Amino acid sequence: MFNLNAGHTLTGADTGASGVNGLKEEVLTRQLVKELDSQFKSKGQQTNLVIVDHAATLDESLNKQVILCNSVNADMNIVIHFNSYLGKGYGTEIFTYQGKYVPEADRVLKNMSKLGFINRGIKNSELALINGTDAETIYIEVCFIDNVKDVAIMNEYGLNAIAKAIACGVLDIEFNEGNIVK
Repeated sequence: MFNLNAGHTLTGADTGASGVNGLKEEVLTRQLVKELDSQFKSKGQQTNLVIVDHAATLDESLNKQVILCNSVNADMNIVIHFNSYLGKGYGTEIFTYQGKYVPEADRVLKNMSKLGFINRGIKNSELALINGTDAETIYIEVCFIDNVKDVAIMNEYGLNAIAKAIACGVLDIEFNEGNIVK
């Protein structure tokens, strides 16, 4: 069982980053989680969608997400976010508990590199969705939606290919040009 967590709320105090061409993180996370759900189910895996659409405060949003993650006996939490940094940041990074090496995270980063994203590595974080959840968590910052190069890669391959890169990395399935569909 995999928790698929779409980061941020659609309304309230925990909406996400904004990017080029009007991209909204809270919309992209939901779209990518939908694609991930299809990828995992097509590979015979069970999923639990963790989606909070509204919260009055950031703490309320995070608490709701942690409760939803811990409501099932998941093998792993896969938290989806998109980054932004004044148009200057680029690439994919994954946060884990104490920056611990997690093979699934390493494989996801390698697969995302095959799409053209720069591998920013596995990093430490004290984020609530890493520290407050029972299952191993990989917190994926897919790319920088305010960077035109990252957005161009995302648009070239689409969210389906990104979902496939993530699912294949988590499940240790070969990911290459032969199974990337643009």
